[in-house]
Amino acid sequence: MAFETGGTSLINWLERIGGHRAALEDGRRYDHQKTERLEYLYGKIGLPIGVTHYIPGERFDIGTPMMKKIIKERGRPSSLHSFRISPNEKSAGKFENIKKYGLTFGEFHNFFKVFSFKKNAIVRVTNWRPKLKYACVFVVNKDGVVGEFVRGGTLYSLTYSSALPRGKKIFPFYACEGEAVKVVGGTAQDKKEVTRILSYLKVIKTSDRAALVRKGFSFSPSRICGYYEYVEGENGDGAFTDMNNKIIATNIDVASTIAFLSGQKRSTAVLRGLVSCRATDSVEGIVQIVDEKNINAFRKGNILVCATTTVDYLPAVRNAKAIITNDGGIMSHPSIISRELNIPAIVGTKYATSKLKNGMRVRMDFSAGTIEIENGKLKS
Repeated sequence: MAFETGGTSLINWLERIGGHRAALEDGRRYDHQKTERLEYLYGKIGLPIGVTHYIPGERFDIGTPMMKKIIKERGRPSSLHSFRISPNEKSAGKFENIKKYGLTFGEFHNFFKVFSFKKNAIVRVTNWRPKLKYACVFVVNKDGVVGEFVRGGTLYSLTYSSALPRGKKIFPFYACEGEAVKVVGGTAQDKKEVTRILSYLKVIKTSDRAALVRKGFSFSPSRICGYYEYVEGENGDGAFTDMNNKIIATNIDVASTIAFLSGQKRSTAVLRGLVSCRATDSVEGIVQIVDEKNINAFRKGNILVCATTTVDYLPAVRNAKAIITNDGGIMSHPSIISRELNIPAIVGTKYATSKLKNGMRVRMDFSAGTIEIENGKLKS
């Protein structure tokens, strides 16, 4: 087995794209604090989380008392885990994140011992779930909740829908404050599961709420605001794997997404989609449709229109005034990248590449999630 490097890591992507140093440094710093945030919420309100160990690379030796204790805490020597090797804060940018799943400590040790950068690395060890019952991602803010839910899929498949197992679908869901959850296209059981996951974020005790506010958290008012990722294995070992109450949570426009998912304000004169990054109220510009064959022909300052983005779209994304895609939800690749780079974006329009054409001037309204044609008509 070989290491899988790169992948969809935001830190790796920001390293490659260049020119976004502030976002890169903030991303690294905030990523290192992920476990601290989750463990604080576990201790304060019982938020279910997986046990995570951070081990300095030079101390990763399974023969030491420290490592024997960690292995015992995580189960047995034969237990399987997920491992991630990352640069420590002093070595940021010296190498890409390396991920490996479903290994014992002994197997991972045999891989890791050949690397020369141990003293520059941190090894993160988390639970490995060989088969997920479902995965879920969502955002909570003052306007309500929006998210996506998939049975039998993974968080990775929410980023790249092409990775969905055959026959599996992603179901969006939403809820206005004080109203029941609605799962678009889902079953009554899906609604029940999503409602249960959201219930973990309700804080009843006044003292707990006050402590969370002092720690920098905010409320919606009944739930803790933020961006969340949740997975659950077939044996019911559910856990929140991420909580971000800063950039991601504030850049997703929940109100316009609820309007889109609930079918409000529909019009044949405009395209509609999910606002994955509301970096500004509106953008006007020239459309340029891009695919894998003509990425390098993209002109700086145009609005990038494509089916979806991958790492191959780096040259175009770097120069885009805004992004419009056919596919994608709030955790899709174009959504993640637009938020990290603060590029205005509307995703999930379904028809952008077929209804728009090169040279059209459009106006993107991020308060409504619409794309209006200023010099022409939508293609029929």
